[in-house]
Amino acid sequence: MYADFEEMRIFWLLFLLGAKFIVSAQQFVHIDKITVEGNKRTRTEIILRELRFNVGDSIPMQVVDTFCRESEQLILNTSLFNKAKVTLIPCESCPSNTMIVQVSVDEAWYLYPVPIFELADRNFNVWWVEQDRSLQRINFGTEFTHLNISGRGDRLKIAAKHGYTHNYTLRYNLPYINKNQTVGLSADVSYSQNREVNYATAGNKQLFYRDSSNFIYSTFRSVLGLTYRPGLRTYHYFNLGFYQNRISDFVADELNPHFFWKEQICNAFFFCISVCVRRARCSTLSNEWKVYLGSSGARWLGYLQ
Repeated sequence: MYADFEEMRIFWLLFLLGAKFIVSAQQFVHIDKITVEGNKRTRTEIILRELRFNVGDSIPMQVVDTFCRESEQLILNTSLFNKAKVTLIPCESCPSNTMIVQVSVDEAWYLYPVPIFELADRNFNVWWVEQDRSLQRINFGTEFTHLNISGRGDRLKIAAKHGYTHNYTLRYNLPYINKNQTVGLSADVSYSQNREVNYATAGNKQLFYRDSSNFIYSTFRSVLGLTYRPGLRTYHYFNLGFYQNRISDFVADELNPHFFWKEQICNAFFFCISVCVRRARCSTLSNEWKVYLGSSGARWLGYLQ
């Protein structure tokens, strides 16, 4: 029994020595410094947030290329750059295996004015046949989007639309508000008005009522959002929204008393809370991003008479 114990002790001693030799034989790259070039508007910390490594990290040699390619993909995924290149340069005045990470980017165009021209009906055939190609059922306007308004990856969208629907939209998204760049905020406000409303259906056909002098249907939406990004690929979204719909008294009293869920209501509103988790995974072989979504939410309804 004593001989068996000695053999077991020798076995574990040799195993630990072999594991120590393997770890010591593995080569590491030490990151001494990270430089960024090409970012004229975007702040440097926004780019550093997307890297797989930080200053002071020691990375196994065999995964250096993989980390560089994934960092490039993460930088491009911000939609702020046309090109991104991450390379390692030896540090001449440093010990061996000490590298300087050089990040080169080519910034994209951030301001996009887009004209709006759309049909109010659900498809072209309905507008052409059923609505007799009415020009009153066309929406037109302008949408301005800035993808990097302050250099922190914050997006601003302003849209104005007239014609069949009068709509005004303002949307702002700030990815990070704290020093660790993990928490972000967003706000979305929209208001629409119509002089015509689809108050019911009959024989699989929509019935419309139009008042040329007054707006008879309006909608208002406001949403506040909180984003939490603890790592590189996981996003948590928390949204609180308020929605309000109004119709004229004539529609609620005469045309369709059950337009909303309660009889003869002309002002309906509800609150909505939603939670969503998004996990993005990058394949280093094909550079494809796979997104996994999970969400839940709740609504509280109300009305005014």
